[in-house]
Amino acid sequence: MAVNTRFSLPGKVLAVFSLLVAGACVAEPVTLTGPAYETNPAQQIYYLEDPSRELGLKDLPEQADAWQRNQADSFNRGYSDSAWWLRFELHNRSDFRNWLLEVAYPVLDYLDIYVVDGEVLTIHYAMGNKQPFKQRPVDHRYFVAPLTLEPDQSKTVYIRVESSSSIQVPLVVWEESAFVSSDRVRNLVQGAYYGALAMIIICNLLLYLALSERTYLYYLFWALSMGLFVASLDGWTFQYLWPNQLIWNDQAIVIFLALVVVFGAISSNRYLDIANFSKRHYRNVKLTIAIMLLVGVSTFWLPYSTAIKMVIPVATIGACALVWVGTAAWLNGVAGSRYFLMSWSIVAAGSVILALSRYQVIPANLLTNNALQFSSLFQVVVLSFGLSERYNQERQLRFQAQQETLETQRRATALLEKRVIERTQALEVANLKLHELSTTDQLTGLRNRRFLDEHLETELARSIRTGKPLSVLLLDVDHFKLVNDTHGHPVGDDCLQELARRLKASTTRATDLTVRYGGEEFCALLPDTHEAAAMIVAERIRETIAAEPVLTAVGPLNLTVSIGVRCTNGALPTCKPEQLLSEADQALYQSKEQGRNRSTLYKVSQVPPAADQDQHTET
Repeated sequence: MAVNTRFSLPGKVLAVFSLLVAGACVAEPVTLTGPAYETNPAQQIYYLEDPSRELGLKDLPEQADAWQRNQADSFNRGYSDSAWWLRFELHNRSDFRNWLLEVAYPVLDYLDIYVVDGEVLTIHYAMGNKQPFKQRPVDHRYFVAPLTLEPDQSKTVYIRVESSSSIQVPLVVWEESAFVSSDRVRNLVQGAYYGALAMIIICNLLLYLALSERTYLYYLFWALSMGLFVASLDGWTFQYLWPNQLIWNDQAIVIFLALVVVFGAISSNRYLDIANFSKRHYRNVKLTIAIMLLVGVSTFWLPYSTAIKMVIPVATIGACALVWVGTAAWLNGVAGSRYFLMSWSIVAAGSVILALSRYQVIPANLLTNNALQFSSLFQVVVLSFGLSERYNQERQLRFQAQQETLETQRRATALLEKRVIERTQALEVANLKLHELSTTDQLTGLRNRRFLDEHLETELARSIRTGKPLSVLLLDVDHFKLVNDTHGHPVGDDCLQELARRLKASTTRATDLTVRYGGEEFCALLPDTHEAAAMIVAERIRETIAAEPVLTAVGPLNLTVSIGVRCTNGALPTCKPEQLLSEADQALYQSKEQGRNRSTLYKVSQVPPAADQDQHTET
């Protein structure tokens, strides 16, 4: 414990203090018995009000009749523009000589302590938060003045207090070692409080960074503002953060208290979603936020005494309003509202107790002075459960939403796959139909020239690969132009349809292909068929067509065909489809030249090897 021994011994002698003693009422001394307990001299105090704030030690003899006995357990005069003098006598009946006088209210503006031994002023301490912190005789957040009393020695203590804050002088006289032990315990409790706040702040910061949910950010600022407000009220910030910022030290209390209500209201609005269940409560919360912001800003130009008298009742009303909102939310079944209601009820109670003690409605003591600190710690704990429940609910909702999204996506994918399959199948069917239409002759129902070109190339490649023969038959109806010219195209179409039917009937194998080659020309493609078998099929076709007339609308018409046959015999590896058709057409031309109604085989210079007979060979 660091101690400054700043004091002055004025050159005053018996005259002044004899007047003081003579004019003072005889008071029962405060007995100091040892380190086991702290000593509270409150009920042995005499006090004097100085409305002019101009009285000094030399003026006190003239006010001898104005002194009054304090009857309470602490000295509390609420907000007052007067200066106040206190007097009490200390008598040491122990063997200890080092004592400390503690005033555990660190927001007093001016605190002067005078110690008189007999008729001599032995020491004067000038303290207060309007003085730089380094002027304090003991480096402590409270006002602590060292006293030295020999065994069985008595001294008189005079205290002058002047402050724009509430006039509270909670006095305790400690034996030095007892003070150190007690202060260690108090600091441990304070550390637990600020540690809990720090944990909440860090947890909410991490939750905000992880979830991007602003409720946690606003609650973080609320906890930070509450911690700074309580720390300012308890003197921690003046001791460690701004020991030389005298004006800001007063303003900080008002501003942080205003921010406590502002962020409390904002986080409450987000936490309960007030606008969703009550527009009226939502407007009231916004009004509270606006008023507290105005009060907080006003502290930069209003005197501290005015600003603090404004902010305390408004903050108390704001806390009670949030309890009202929490009650409405609970009645409306809002999730997490029970935690909110419990926590803010305690904070509102703490705020009311603190306000009443500041206005001297109830006594100022350990409970009332720390009511807000106790209640805020309770709120931190309870609301943390609420936020945890909210987080779990949000996580559950996100999980459910994710599962629903996945299920919807799965169903959509399955539906899409089904539709793709259906459309693919429909497209395949349509393509097959389109291909069928594009490769089928609409008049005769036979395949057309396009299909022949595709199929002939495939069959020719297979013939070359396997060495098996492939035969091509080209048919042309003899004198068909005369039929069209004489009887008309409808009759010609009837004839072509009947010829196609007979041609189809004459090629019986599944692998055989009959095609309308163009106009009155037809083609038959016979895989695995050598020359002799191909000629047999050609003759069968020719005879079938010539055997019976074709029945038409103008009567029966006798028709004949000329046929050209070309066979690969599996021995033409360089043969092309165009070459086969061309050579079959040459054989057809020979049939025409030789009188029509006949079949002609295209002869090549090489004689192909013998091939087995197939099913075209007549029995």
